[in-house]
Amino acid sequence: MQEDTQANQQPSSNWQFNASASPGTQSTPTQSEAHVSWSASEFIAYQKSGGWYMLILLGVAALAGVVFLFTQDYFSAGAIVVAGILFVIFAGRKPRVLNYSIDTSGIAIGAKKYNFKDFRSFSLIEETHMRSVMLTPLKRFMPAISMYFEPADEQKITEALSDYLPYEDRKQDPVDKVMQRLRF
Repeated sequence: MQEDTQANQQPSSNWQFNASASPGTQSTPTQSEAHVSWSASEFIAYQKSGGWYMLILLGVAALAGVVFLFTQDYFSAGAIVVAGILFVIFAGRKPRVLNYSIDTSGIAIGAKKYNFKDFRSFSLIEETHMRSVMLTPLKRFMPAISMYFEPADEQKITEALSDYLPYEDRKQDPVDKVMQRLRF
């Protein structure tokens, strides 16, 4: 019974390996050519009070102090302070609203264009009150790409992606969970 409900939550994948296709070419999707576009925030923005910023800065100062006590190295303590200040600056940044598009030529996010051949798979990630699509890249040092969407758009987005990429069941990364708890 539980397996049936999990099977209903995972999108079906129309992607199939085609040995006759040369590397770098896209296979023809099995469904009609899908073009999906939507607009959404580039990340989830949490409200942060002045107390949140002060708590982070106090934590950074305490960590820098402990590191200095153990190492007697000004450089290490200073690097922690600089990293903490950069963390606070990035935490205050507001998200942009980006235009997303999926069509036969690839995925467009804002002004950037990606080919399907750059990605291994896609996953649906459950975050606090939203879901997102995470694209897993083939390149080692390319970060995973998250695309947020409205719940009503989930079906058409996953169907469009499944024409070109396989679905992979993944969970949220531990680092992302920590950042979510910090309300970053």
